Amino acid sequence: MLVVIENSKILYMILKTKDNGGNMTKKFSSIGLRFCLIATLSLASIGVAVPGEQPQYGGKLTYVDWFSNVDPGNPDIGDGGWYPTQWLGNIQERPLVGDFETYGPRGTGEYPFQLDVYIPEQYLKGNLLESWEITPKKLIWNVRPGIIWQGLNQGRRVMKDRELTAADVVADLLYFKAAPGGKLFNGMAGDIYKTGRYSLVIEFSKGLDIYMMYVVGQEDRSQISPPEIEGSSSWADQVGTGPFMLKEYVVGSHMTYERNPNYWAKTTVDGVEYNLPFLDEVVWPIIPDESTRIAALRSGRIDYYDRLPSTFWGNLDKTAPKLESARSFGSGADVVILRTTKPPFDNLEVRRAMTVATDMKAFADLHHVGSLPKHTYPIHPDNPDVYTPLKELPEKIRMLYDYNPEKAKQMLKDAGYPNGFTIQHQTRSIPEWQDRAALLKDMWGKVGVNVEINVVDDTTFYSYDKSWYKKKNLNTRQHGLELADPVSVIRMATGHHFNFPEWSNKSFDKLSEKIVAEIDFSKRNKLVKEASLIMLDETIYIPLAFTPQASFWWPWIKNYYAEINIEDQQLDPVIARVWIDQALKAKMGY
Repeated sequence: MLVVIENSKILYMILKTKDNGGNMTKKFSSIGLRFCLIATLSLASIGVAVPGEQPQYGGKLTYVDWFSNVDPGNPDIGDGGWYPTQWLGNIQERPLVGDFETYGPRGTGEYPFQLDVYIPEQYLKGNLLESWEITPKKLIWNVRPGIIWQGLNQGRRVMKDRELTAADVVADLLYFKAAPGGKLFNGMAGDIYKTGRYSLVIEFSKGLDIYMMYVVGQEDRSQISPPEIEGSSSWADQVGTGPFMLKEYVVGSHMTYERNPNYWAKTTVDGVEYNLPFLDEVVWPIIPDESTRIAALRSGRIDYYDRLPSTFWGNLDKTAPKLESARSFGSGADVVILRTTKPPFDNLEVRRAMTVATDMKAFADLHHVGSLPKHTYPIHPDNPDVYTPLKELPEKIRMLYDYNPEKAKQMLKDAGYPNGFTIQHQTRSIPEWQDRAALLKDMWGKVGVNVEINVVDDTTFYSYDKSWYKKKNLNTRQHGLELADPVSVIRMATGHHFNFPEWSNKSFDKLSEKIVAEIDFSKRNKLVKEASLIMLDETIYIPLAFTPQASFWWPWIKNYYAEINIEDQQLDPVIARVWIDQALKAKMGY
């Protein structure tokens, strides 16, 4: 696939395929949304299903991503950790998914499904749900009939195979609502009850909250598990309705999934309908060292690498040129969270000074992909309906983007810190995050701020609670912030589950209430734009740089069109639809 770029925007994609006579043809598909992919980076060729090419059953897919460095942790959804949900995605499913077969590159091409987390409402479809309705007082869900729970895990029967019903979904939602991990959902939902074998109702506790459909419909913790395993923290109990079953889990080594013979979904290729999945087996290795994962990809022992750090792109282009890839600026940004309820960052002028003391270009340079947009937060810059360009921001906000350590020192002095201060800063244990922490320490040291770095493993880092500062008395924390979904701005309301800076602003809170209660898309955008300016003015995060993302894979993976996000960062429905071209793999010497 070739991507045509003009003025840093993708205008259309050309999918190169062969017709029945073996001649090259071109399919033009316009990208309907203005913020689907920003790029001076291009997408490479895609492992398309060539017309006339028959899908192949069998084979094994081995893939890794940025979650592959540690074991998954506790799978109990009530615990609230989102990290384990990535590993559950092949086993358990969500009520909604992105309709990539209709609107993605394999369909109309209206939306590429490349932005993490965010899928615009018009490109969603029911998965476990057959249909749904949102009213001012409640969500009405209709469960898809004929979906079967498979009850095997590593050859052991955990539960009886039976049909998924509305009662199962109600039980799962009630358990999640009452559990510590369901705090956010608990604040939105009222009564939850079934109205028939396949129908249920989720009432709003305080009136319409548009965000609730995302939280329990497609967000990572929305996976539905059967009541038979409620509260289990053992991977040996995890069963579901998904395309695969857990075959083997070796701690510190790998997790292997096998084909679910009773899987309900089907797909159509060249007018022929096929049962899913095509693969017999999916292997997810656990490899702590990034360079080891890269070496495994280069040697063909790994077929697919999702969200590979940009620092390795150039090396792979040179050493493994036959690899295919999809690259973009991504949908998220690296930021520093400032704890606004504890000195020194309870002082707005200190927060502003530390932003001026931060060289954002230096963080962008760490990605080794050339120039990146400077103003990225809190709205994705390629969403013009909500984004305010840097040149249109008020001067007092615009000046924060100009790196000036001498000015920052004076600002700290004026704010009452002539001699600086010492802070505790938390980061992940992986090398690129530690590199960013070290750069921050050096940069802030120039204005008299001593940064003591607290490095933690990913399981601790991604725990659902706020222990990152409460247990360690931390002041700042590195964070990856998703920018694509404009409604994500509401996560900063007072007391909100994701309000990590512990920030509070009455004007913002009033806007937040209006945002979640507004069904009209254009009216909601105006409110979000206004709210984003308040966030910028209050300086509760320090933006560092975009997080470029890329996937690399070998061309023997077929029926893959570079999708990244089908259900909140995951692409398990896509994995169920790919197959391995065994002849091509052998021809390439693997």
